[in-house]
Amino acid sequence: MKRIAWRAAKWLLGFAVLILLLLVNWPKIQEMIAEGGRFALWPMLVAALCFFAGLLLTFVRWFLLVRAQELPFTLIDAVRLGFIGQFFNAFLPGSVGGDLIKAGLLAREQSRRTVAISTIAVDRVLGLIGLLFLAGIAGLLFWDETGVVTDANGQKPLQWIVIFVWAACLASLVGGGLLFVVLPWTHRLSDRLEHLPWVGRILAELLRAARMYRDKLAVVGLAFLLAMIGHIGFVMSFYFASLAVPPPVPALYEQWLIVPVGMVAESVPLTPGNLGVGEFLFGKLYTLVGGDPMLEARGALARLAERTVAYAIALLGLVFYLPLRSKVRRMMAEAEREPEGNGAAVPAASVNPLPRGLDEAVP
Repeated sequence: MKRIAWRAAKWLLGFAVLILLLLVNWPKIQEMIAEGGRFALWPMLVAALCFFAGLLLTFVRWFLLVRAQELPFTLIDAVRLGFIGQFFNAFLPGSVGGDLIKAGLLAREQSRRTVAISTIAVDRVLGLIGLLFLAGIAGLLFWDETGVVTDANGQKPLQWIVIFVWAACLASLVGGGLLFVVLPWTHRLSDRLEHLPWVGRILAELLRAARMYRDKLAVVGLAFLLAMIGHIGFVMSFYFASLAVPPPVPALYEQWLIVPVGMVAESVPLTPGNLGVGEFLFGKLYTLVGGDPMLEARGALARLAERTVAYAIALLGLVFYLPLRSKVRRMMAEAEREPEGNGAAVPAASVNPLPRGLDEAVP
């Protein structure tokens, strides 16, 4: 009951932030319309196609990671469970998120359950790092253009964003290299982390998953490449969704620099799907590309338009969820049980679920 109340409170907070944000920007929206600005439909359709293509590539990425562990799994299975997870992440996020549902359904079909679940953790981390490297490559391609954009103080915010992304990419490379070297000696560390709060459990699961893929570098490299290509679809989806907003909006090269950064920032869920928070964040990011006072409102509207596209695509998950709704409901009920006397939550179907915090991360 407490968890239901907590999720309801998070939804209410998200809607409250979104409504407040729209009210604050309402005069600007009215001014856009008064100046002849119009909301367009066709860019939303193109954005939906881009988002769909990117989402399919995330399913292929996960399929490769599962098959690399020699588990019986088909591409159709990846699409089926992937859409179910997308549906739950979009409409029913919370302690039982989409990735936990995917983990539970996948583990029920496998004998090596921990291995099956760990593929989802690796998939999420690769997606996040792939997004960072995509932004870093965009920074290399458009570095000269970033020097043109200055704020009121004469600073160049886009260049600082690029430098930050490059630093994050370098840290990922160094961390990955060190992890590759020390992984064979991390078994005892994983066991100790398992007994810490949820952050410790996340790290323990990621260490186990990393050890599994240490000898599968070719597959990991291909999955990483697919992660970057898939995020091209998501960035282009956001760009076309922004074209549905009354113009002008930031140029394509500017959005290539700010949209991945916003997506990385949104990997930390504050409200369900970062409802309201994402709109606020992208409103602020849009203001970095110029002094137009309307850009903040346009950024919030662009994120709202892209969110609408994502929700529409997520509804396809109903097609795959309805035949399995009884099984999913039982699994959700088991995952929602109150902690046992020793303080450990009862996992769904006796499966060690994906640790909380990874179930609403970047695709």
